[in-house]
Amino acid sequence: MTVAGQLALALVLLMTRVMAEDSHVIGIEQHWVAEPPPGVHVTAAYGVITCRCVATDRLVSVAVGGAVMSELHATTSGGDGIVAMRRIDDGIDIRPGTPLVLEPGGLHIMIMGLGERPRAGDRIPATLVFEEAGAVDVVFPVAARPAAGMEE
Repeated sequence: MTVAGQLALALVLLMTRVMAEDSHVIGIEQHWVAEPPPGVHVTAAYGVITCRCVATDRLVSVAVGGAVMSELHATTSGGDGIVAMRRIDDGIDIRPGTPLVLEPGGLHIMIMGLGERPRAGDRIPATLVFEEAGAVDVVFPVAARPAAGMEE
């Protein structure tokens, strides 16, 4: 290969690496939706979201199939021991190399106004929207409710 050919190949490889590093690749793992109790049309979605990116991205919204409304929420407890949920309106940061964990008792996706109560084994489609990565589709499997006394 000529010197000019080697330089051209090196340039292509360098540009490919720069483009790959600049991309925002979102991964969603260990994701699930809690099966709500009979007669309840509200539940929550959980999972681990990772961002293979060079800069922080932000989860800004979520749309869940079959739900009237879905919101990003945080569970908080005050010094008095009272536990409350609050809606997060400005999104949640996802830093490179630091997974965003959505879990019972913490950050989660609140799903409200479900037409039919999801049951264990069902699958619920959703679209998570990120500032940089854009829309990411995911399907949440519905997990059985924990036994009485085991709930958060």
